[in-house]
Amino acid sequence: MLRLCEALKEITEFAELLSRIQAGDSPILISGLSSIHKAHISAAIHRLTGRPVVCVYADEFDVRRMSKDVSRFSEREVFVLPPREYTMHNVDVLSREFEHERLSALYAMASGRAGVVAASASALCQITMPPETLLSSAVFLKAGSEYPPDKLTSAFLELGYTRTNLVEAQGQFAVRGGIFDFFSPYTQNPVRIEYFGDEIDSMGEFDLDTQRRIVNIKNTLLLPASETRVGQAERERLCAILEEKIARLDRKKNEELIKTLKLDMERLKTNTDFPAIDRYLRYLYPEFHTAADYIPDNAIILIDDYIRISEGEKRETARRHEDTLRLIEQGIIIPDAAELSRPFTELEQNLRRFPVVLLESFVRSAYGIPPRAIVSILAKQLPGYAANLELASSEIISYANDGMRVVVLASSKNSARGLADILKNHGVAAGLDYNLEKLPNPGEVIVSVGNISAGFMYPSENLAVIAEGQLVRADAKRRTARRDRTNRQKISSYQDLSVGCLVVHEMHGIGRFAGIAKIVVEGAEKDYIKIIYAGTDVLYVPVTQLDMVSK
Repeated sequence: MLRLCEALKEITEFAELLSRIQAGDSPILISGLSSIHKAHISAAIHRLTGRPVVCVYADEFDVRRMSKDVSRFSEREVFVLPPREYTMHNVDVLSREFEHERLSALYAMASGRAGVVAASASALCQITMPPETLLSSAVFLKAGSEYPPDKLTSAFLELGYTRTNLVEAQGQFAVRGGIFDFFSPYTQNPVRIEYFGDEIDSMGEFDLDTQRRIVNIKNTLLLPASETRVGQAERERLCAILEEKIARLDRKKNEELIKTLKLDMERLKTNTDFPAIDRYLRYLYPEFHTAADYIPDNAIILIDDYIRISEGEKRETARRHEDTLRLIEQGIIIPDAAELSRPFTELEQNLRRFPVVLLESFVRSAYGIPPRAIVSILAKQLPGYAANLELASSEIISYANDGMRVVVLASSKNSARGLADILKNHGVAAGLDYNLEKLPNPGEVIVSVGNISAGFMYPSENLAVIAEGQLVRADAKRRTARRDRTNRQKISSYQDLSVGCLVVHEMHGIGRFAGIAKIVVEGAEKDYIKIIYAGTDVLYVPVTQLDMVSK
């Protein structure tokens, strides 16, 4: 796939783009791009400049979708920085999945290990711990070194890990004699440490389902389990701040708030579990730091569809403002601690210290980061063939006859061999090059391995790339993916659910089933599954989408 990145150097406009980036002549706007071209160009900028890249998208859906293609083109891991919902209530069940993913990406940026980061503008605007705090909190563990067990236990508790009998999720640890199991946000699998006295005798990753070791490792990294790190020193400092706030508040006007602060002080003093610690982020981190402060100095910023981002952030700002007012009225948060995100305009100013590239389909009239140059690349996204291999084959033959260099990408080596045979049976003489060591010659067709979401063409360079998904039925792939997607307990009917039980929605995560609600939609009454989340969030899922919910 790296050869496809290098192919862009042959395009005059792209070569100009690289030259301007290296010279610091930005912002630069590139127009005429579809989503697959944006991913291709993002990967190529990273690989050809050797500099870290931060890709900014309008929402989480774009982040997830685009990061997969960028990773496949660049042949590098893309760290995803998702936004997080702040916990303002002391809920019984708290999922930190997105927060752990954020911590992994933040540490990768702070330590210089992140080549490509994909983030929404909202995620970059949210308050978080200072970079130096995260770096100093990380604990590096190495097999053969001395790190006493009692010191390791203290480190887990100080970093916000939950002690359990069995490690089942990130942010947990378990102790059985001289064996420590834990799951750090920075690792793909949980880690087991075995001690000999005070020395770490061995370490290995283990499988969550079987609890059996799968690979031995020599070192690992222990990151905080939460962006809101509250050790003993932070608890004492926060108690002093809350005590001072209570003394200054008017008791008649702020009765509910004072009650909240006193209860929170009690939790802090007694080391009781405190899920709603996000209420006091501003006091824990007086200097307002966001994820944008983690971006390396030599990074290049790529902004996808600036207008969508800007308009989306205006809506998000309005939503945050309404939520904040409601929490203040309920006496849940202190007004001067309510600001937990910076406005998008401030993020714009922050990003201007980097080379900025605006990736656009069309040139718009107004940009908060005005481009100094506009580059237009002639590019085309290829349509799907709806499993019509006769049509696909005739199109590929037509491309080859016109002197195009044609690359057909399959998801695996087995698929590549199968596609090559199928194309051969349909009259296409296609060679196999699994790693795409070199691009095909004009008029040549090569089948290689690379699972991208769509095909594309650069007419000026006579290059056409066709994705496997364009040649096979998408619905068949979806059915296979749906079978393999999860091992959670399926729900065949809403009668399988009891009010109050925990459920998982594929897009929105863990909540509690609150019964069936009847809602009138377009004049017709329909049944919806009601799921409640932390705070006042409620999700209504049509019973026709029951397959998206599991226990």
